[in-house]
Amino acid sequence: MMAGMVRSLRVALILWGGILLFLVNGCAGTKKNEAGQGYRVFYNSFETPQDTTLWYWAGTCQFSADAAPGGGKHALLIKGGKLLPAGSFITQPLKYGGYFTLRFWGKMVDIGGYIELSTIADHEIRESIHVPILESTWMPLTSADTLYCPPNQSLMLTVQAGAMVDGQVLVDMLEVRKVGSVFRKPRRPATTPVARGNPAR
Repeated sequence: MMAGMVRSLRVALILWGGILLFLVNGCAGTKKNEAGQGYRVFYNSFETPQDTTLWYWAGTCQFSADAAPGGGKHALLIKGGKLLPAGSFITQPLKYGGYFTLRFWGKMVDIGGYIELSTIADHEIRESIHVPILESTWMPLTSADTLYCPPNQSLMLTVQAGAMVDGQVLVDMLEVRKVGSVFRKPRRPATTPVARGNPAR
């Protein structure tokens, strides 16, 4: 019950914070299929302050010169928000929905954490997938599963650093890919890693 209350609270806080997004400058649109890995619909390499202003921060973040390989000049150092996620980003409702995967580069600085991709409806988290950040060196990380988002629901990205004790993680080249439509499931989850955008399809 407590976990459900915390989840509802964090979604309400994000919505109250005004992060329901429409396409804005600096957000890339969809990017065509790359070697069978679907369409890139969200991407953030965290290079400028603009890249963090549309997030809700319960923890703290700062730019770090310790960037992932191929990740530009900066990565984002994220410090924990205890029970609430350190950082969260929620999209506008997706008209068409579909199947999505998550991938990014991550590095544990202290304790570790994870990034979660969830579906949101009526201020509640419905389904989610997550990828842990547990290595002290830069690693390309990819969700083992796909997330189905029904039409007219939103996607939410959350970064957790630590839990009861604050942790610290570095994140770079954060990406969400659409790998299947409502009418066509993906053949299999994406298994290759990587490395600005707003889910729009």
